[in-house]
Amino acid sequence: MATANSAIQTAINGVNKVNPFGNINAPQLSIPSLNALQNVTLPTDFQDALTKLNASLPSVSVLKHTINDM
Repeated sequence: MATANSAIQTAINGVNKVNPFGNINAPQLSIPSLNALQNVTLPTDFQDALTKLNASLPSVSVLKHTINDM
């Protein structure tokens, strides 16, 4: 959020340099608290499904070899 606020401020400063109608005030985005997410857990079956999916995907080297063989 700090990066977004900085980018917005930089853009507004650039506009204000050429704006003949007065300065524009940049909005500041607040950083939300993520404390509510500390106790979030994924169900075991969901984690197992992701692990199974990951195991079924070919590696980059396998993909490269397959493409080279074509």
